[in-house]
Amino acid sequence: MKRNFSKLEILHQLPDHRLYHRRYIGFAPLVFVAMIYDFCTARQVQLYQVPDMATTPGSPAMVFGLDAASMRQQIEAIHDRGWLRYETTHNLDQIRLKPGNSAIEFLTEQFCELGIRNAKRGCFGLTHAANHFLYFGFGKFLVMSDPVDIVALVRALPSRPRGRGCIVLTHAYEGQREWAAELARQTGSEHIDLMALFVQDTDISRQIGQFHVPRLFEFLTGRSSAPVLIVSGVEFLKATWSGQPNAVSQFASLINTWDKSPCLPFAVQHDKELEKYDFGRRFSYMFVIDQKETLAL
Repeated sequence: MKRNFSKLEILHQLPDHRLYHRRYIGFAPLVFVAMIYDFCTARQVQLYQVPDMATTPGSPAMVFGLDAASMRQQIEAIHDRGWLRYETTHNLDQIRLKPGNSAIEFLTEQFCELGIRNAKRGCFGLTHAANHFLYFGFGKFLVMSDPVDIVALVRALPSRPRGRGCIVLTHAYEGQREWAAELARQTGSEHIDLMALFVQDTDISRQIGQFHVPRLFEFLTGRSSAPVLIVSGVEFLKATWSGQPNAVSQFASLINTWDKSPCLPFAVQHDKELEKYDFGRRFSYMFVIDQKETLAL
């Protein structure tokens, strides 16, 4: 009684020491949908029957004392928000998870709303207050690794003999340019937004077909005399590489072996191939960083 269920006020004890289960219906929607995703993911399923969830030990419904009707009310509200599918046609009564969503992403968004993240229209980076735990529904804790101090990482790039670049994966193109510019300001670096440059400079834009991956790195080498040049707005060039085999892995490989000046941190919209690329264990350097796991600028 003195452990998690009691602290969460889920289990209570009568004067005669009998236990009773309190029903909850007023959930934070993001937390509740995170619990559903965690429950289904742990069972390696994308589809779950609502009546079964209402009676399965350990399910969100069972933990919070929800019967099938109460569970449906919660699911309908979540379905209306577009976070999962509640399928009821042809006598169905089932939940279907949406590909690409995860419990940790919903919890992250919840903490953005609570102000634990210092965010402006995008939740870019963790504040110091959020670097220990994300609290999860029924007494479970998701332990997060310490957030990355992206300012310190960028400042340290010139000390690397090789691998003098990195990739920060952003989750929305909106705000990427401003974030990269602020990172440059705080690190004393220079910043280039390729999209803006190509729009403004017609001579360069005419050469877009020539900007294969090695050509991009050659081009950037001559764009700054500063030790570090932070690059954003590369997505349109990535789109032109779609017909080039292994272009993304070639891009990652050049980051991994880059030994020239300036050092090249890229802010790039989230890319699964870049995220999964094996950079090896070169001096324990960090090469790919999720923007959501960095300290707020």
